Parts: sequence; structure tokens; C-alpha cells
Amino acid sequence: MRPGSNAIEGYKSGRDGNALTIREELPGIIARGHESMSAEEKDLLKWLGVFFRKPTPGRFMMRILMPNGMTNMRQFRAIADLSRRLGNCVVDITRRQQIQLRGFTLASIPEMWDGLRGVDLRSLQTGMDNVRNICGCPLAGLALNELFDASPIVRELDRLIVGSEGNREFCKSAAQVQHGGDGVP
Repeated sequence: MRPGSNAIEGYKSGRDGNALTIREELPGIIARGHESMSAEEKDLLKWLGVFFRKPTPGRFMMRILMPNGMTNMRQFRAIADLSRRLGNCVVDITRRQQIQLRGFTLASIPEMWDGLRGVDLRSLQTGMDNVRNICGCPLAGLALNELFDASPIVRELDRLIVGSEGNREFCKSAAQVQHGGDGVP
């Protein structure tokens, strides 16, 4: 792929190939408000799991990483609380075994991330060209005829691929991947 052959690759190349750098700009974006967001900012926020929604101006969607689709009651309660307090009380369960919160504002993102971190959840790298949520058997560890529970392997893969802060190696621009990481042929 030629560098800059699409807008997304151009955005990443302009950030030394690291789409996750948008995280450092979030306070400024919040201060300016959603009305002034550029197309680049709207797209790059997807690497943080934050999605601009045209049908609901000023209200966003956040996708939560759920390796193997597993969660616990403490996490579900935290998700429900965030949705009730900061969102529109809508929680989606996706076909990729993730959860999406809807109807929150830009200003609530830091509080939402704090709430998710408090129960060992995160939204990083849940959109765009990332290794998405690793799906598994929803009955892992529960099925009577299960040969083995692979969920510990899924959690370890998630830790290696995304980790708690995101993984720049999986956010590189196509030019960097093609040319050994530095974007230079």
C-alpha cells in the first residue's frame, strides 16, 4: 500500500504511525467540544474505543474490550452504572463479544475510563485496523463436555496484543509495516 493512499493511513503516518497518540490530545478536544472535531480526530478516537455518532451529535459510543466475551458481576454493575449515569442507559452486546455504551459526551470519557479501569476493563484498540476482541466459547469453564478451557490463553493473548495501555506495534501505518517499522523504503 502506498503511504497516504487513504485518509486513515495518512493520519497514522502523520503521527509516527501511532494512532494511540490521540489519547494525549483528548483534553484539548474535550475543551474545544465535539463541534470542532476534525475528521482525523473522529477517526483516530476509534483506536481508543470512542466512536463519533452522526445520528446523535454530541453523543458518542464506547466499545469495551471483553476477551473471550467474559465478564463478572462487578464489571457488569460498573458498566450499568456508567451507562445510567453518563450515557443513555443503552448497552449493546456485539457479535464480537464486546459491550458498547452509548449516549455519553466527550467530557465524560475520562470518568468512564476510570470506572472501567477500576474493574479491569478498557476500551483501547476496539475499532479500526486493530486486532479486535479475541472471541471464545461463551461457556468456557462451564460446559460439561469441554475438553479444556481456553479462556486463560485468550486473556494472555489479549495482554500481549493490547495490554493495559494499548500496543503501538498493532497501530502502525501500512507504510511502517511494509518497510520494517520506520515508514522509509
